This record gives sequence, structure tokens and C-alpha cells, in this order.
Amino acid sequence: MEFYQEVIANLLSREQVQIVFPNVTQDPNAMVEMTCYQALKKIKAVLEDETLDDPTCFVKIEKIIEALEDIGSGARNRHDFG
Repeated sequence: MEFYQEVIANLLSREQVQIVFPNVTQDPNAMVEMTCYQALKKIKAVLEDETLDDPTCFVKIEKIIEALEDIGSGARNRHDFG
């Protein structure tokens, strides 16, 4: 069976592939954007949670806050270090 799989894989690797999802009615770009938006909302909620305190991750958290600020969404009081 291994020989057969190698031969068929080699033959099929030369063919064009078309993937179809017949039940997907939403635009794939919109689906990705919504998924990313939901993830950003969760990250922002974590950053705004004042019960969390982890000074060892300060620099990483600062970079996340800066990325959110770059798109016009800060972490409110979590970035008031001045």
C-alpha cells in the first residue's frame, strides 16, 4: 500500500487542486476578519482586567497595548505609566 500511496501522491501533486465548501455562505475574508476581531476583543479584555498582575511579562504586554493603540484602541488605564 505504501508504494501505491507514493505513486498516487506523486501523480496528484502535478494536478491543479480546487477546494469547495458548498455550505459556506459567508465571504471567507469576512469570516477571518470577524475571527480576528473577536480575538482582539478578548486580548483587550485581558489587558483591561485590573485583577491580573504579571510584571515579568511587562514588555510583551506593552507591545500588545501599542499594537492596539496603533489601530485606535488602547487599554485605558493599563497604559498610564507616566
